Amino acid sequence: MTGGTQRLRLAELMAALSLATDLGMGQPLEQALRTCLLAIELAARMGLAKDEISEVFYVALLRFIGCTVDAHELAEIFGGDDIASRRASALVVGGSPVEIGRELLKIGAGQGAVRRIQLFARLPGALPRAGDSARAHCEMATHLALRLELPAAVQRSLGDEAVRWDGLGAPKGFSRNDIPISGRIVLVARDVEVLHRAGGIARVRSALKSRSGHAYDPAVAGAMLERTADASSQGWLARSGADALTETQKRSLLGPRVRGSLNGLSSFDAIRPIRERFDAKAWERSHLNWMSYADLNLRLPELLLMRVDKMAMGVSLEGRVPFLDHKFVELAMSIPAEVKVRNGTLKYILKKAVRGVIPDELIDRPKQGFGVPVYEWLFDRLGGTARRAIDGFCARTDIFDRREALRLVDEREGLPTWIVLNFALWHKHFIERESIAIDA
Repeated sequence: MTGGTQRLRLAELMAALSLATDLGMGQPLEQALRTCLLAIELAARMGLAKDEISEVFYVALLRFIGCTVDAHELAEIFGGDDIASRRASALVVGGSPVEIGRELLKIGAGQGAVRRIQLFARLPGALPRAGDSARAHCEMATHLALRLELPAAVQRSLGDEAVRWDGLGAPKGFSRNDIPISGRIVLVARDVEVLHRAGGIARVRSALKSRSGHAYDPAVAGAMLERTADASSQGWLARSGADALTETQKRSLLGPRVRGSLNGLSSFDAIRPIRERFDAKAWERSHLNWMSYADLNLRLPELLLMRVDKMAMGVSLEGRVPFLDHKFVELAMSIPAEVKVRNGTLKYILKKAVRGVIPDELIDRPKQGFGVPVYEWLFDRLGGTARRAIDGFCARTDIFDRREALRLVDEREGLPTWIVLNFALWHKHFIERESIAIDA
């Protein structure tokens, strides 16, 4: 907080914009955020430089920011629903011409024979304009990136209409060597996220193999195949929604001794039994159901309910959580994900059920979480103190890599710094048995 005004970071603005692109592309909320996590980890695995990884970050979030510019034309071609057509095409955008052709054959599905014949009759005239649409998408994305003063490399990547390795649909003079590495990585990461939701790890690996050297840069596809070869990759692709650090970040942060003692284990190994139980018994293995299941098993009892209980007992109150009545939970988990979240509206069925009972202004107001101003605390009042506490902890122990831990502080990475600081203070108080004091 500075002068009563909260600072808005560029990365936060980009993340918010990505939610709008999710809706415009017919994808579930946070699809671009998940793609971004995959792309960043893949970029780090491929050994990209820090500025190149930064480029991947922005491109992953904004890849489709200009893709609704031709919504009217697309709706006309596909029978009135441009969002549905984008949602369907997500599975085949990196596919073969045959896969793309099969998707085109679904035009006007469910609209009657006469209407479908009319739509197919227009198709030969519409397809040649696809290149114009792609250019319009890229021009809009480039314009917005310029207005946001994003790096020139990000502007160039967002303005590149040809990201397929085989040049399918590319303009004359195409050279695969001109495709920015960020575009090549984001294409694969986005497809992996979409395909994993549709068919799990098996479908992901099948697509990576068949599309390598065609839509995908073989080096990028190979790195992703390597990453998905071991079982721990399922944790990478099936996050619970409450992650603080990626596996790459964790391994960079840990000291050599601790990192070596893991023998290749990942965080997913800790929750593997829960995931396997979910995969074996869940009637609908959607991202939403997995996140709900993981929360019910982990985050709810170990964090959220613990906080409620401590705060309530601290003032002699008995807390009640009616939404956790086991029959109510069983009912909620039996409802399809598409009913719970519809057209970007979270808790859709719950809001519909209580509308007319609870005032609309309460139902429709933006969600207010339990977040605290970590960034402002760390880099304003606690700044120097946090750095000294983390530096001292690294000097006394070999748990963290000192350079990496201090880099988080110096580069103002809020949440990771907050986690490291809390761990350092916890260790000092409970393991080293020393008193702790933070000077504000």
